[in-house]
Amino acid sequence: MNAAEAINEAEGPDAAYKYINELRERAGMPPYTGMSKEELRERIRNERRIELSFEDHRFFDERRWMLFEKQTPQSEKRLPIYKQIYNLYAARVSGEADNPIYEYVIEPVHSMRTFNSPKNYYFPIPDADVKKAPNMKQNPGWELTEANENTGGEENTETIE
Repeated sequence: MNAAEAINEAEGPDAAYKYINELRERAGMPPYTGMSKEELRERIRNERRIELSFEDHRFFDERRWMLFEKQTPQSEKRLPIYKQIYNLYAARVSGEADNPIYEYVIEPVHSMRTFNSPKNYYFPIPDADVKKAPNMKQNPGWELTEANENTGGEENTETIE
């Protein structure tokens, strides 16, 4: 899937079909053909979502693809559930064991994720490393701040150097 994604972005779908269709053939799915670069990109992203579920890839994929940009919990409600990233859904199962009924509802305890751009696209650089190399700056949003004594302990927006 990594090769299919990279080749689709670099050369287009015709060169990427070979790689994504290998995966689909293994799963007994029909091959992809005749798509634009953007269409295949969406299909590859969905393949990654399904194939790599429960393997801790989604966290990094969402950030790498910058899916949080230009989205809000309200604006994405018009999207299919599988494309929503802020709103968290739960599966409510009812009915009998031989005839279950699945209903997808907003998760009742933690119904929404929070994302701060650009901070959450990066991890912080350890403070000791920043101090060792003074010309290296901390990643955006992770800069340390100090309490301003004149304002009764409110945070000062100036960066500590």
